[in-house]
Amino acid sequence: MIQLGKNSFTSDGTFLTADTVKLLAGSNVFKVFANTVIAGPGVIIRNGTMTPTLPIQNPFCPIPTIDCTGGPNQIVPRFSTQTLTPGTYGAVRVLNGGKLTLAGPGTFTFCSLLTARNADIEVTGGSQSTINIQGDLRIANGVTFAPGVGTQLPIVNIMGSSFRVGAGAQVQAFLSAPNAELSIGRSGKLVGVFCVNTTRSDKNINLMCPPLNSASGAFVDRVD
Repeated sequence: MIQLGKNSFTSDGTFLTADTVKLLAGSNVFKVFANTVIAGPGVIIRNGTMTPTLPIQNPFCPIPTIDCTGGPNQIVPRFSTQTLTPGTYGAVRVLNGGKLTLAGPGTFTFCSLLTARNADIEVTGGSQSTINIQGDLRIANGVTFAPGVGTQLPIVNIMGSSFRVGAGAQVQAFLSAPNAELSIGRSGKLVGVFCVNTTRSDKNINLMCPPLNSASGAFVDRVD
């Protein structure tokens, strides 16, 4: 099931695929593949609706087994910066205004990755990194989680049950979370490919295709 909040927008070339798609008032989307479409007042589906082929993938959203055993916990203090190199870590928290740089390319394994407001997570290194999270991923209000200039979008795998994107936050990634609910706060922006169990959102979110120069994720090619 996919539900988009009021006045949500998806760019040309994207499509929503689910058994049920619910679009709240004023939403404007490109194309929908669904058995049931529930559309509120003023909803626009620019390229029509078609019957989906389900499941979208079999197995659904495949991810590797993730084990963070023995990884040290990491806390980025408020308004401070910290850099991590590829490796295994415990619970990672980025406090208000902090910046975490993941200096790839390589594979990063976390027990969980949680941020507070207005933090920043930047993935560097040029070529693509993989970020494996055994627990949950929380991107709080006003946070940006994205690659640096000249770096490809990362692959993010989540075993946990929650992937939260706060109000005004931005995430750029190829992300697979087969057990998780994706919740997107008001004016949240997602750039890339996202495969989750269920999703819900607040008003004015944006869903966009990955940039042309990004490598594809492990589970699906970019949407054209």
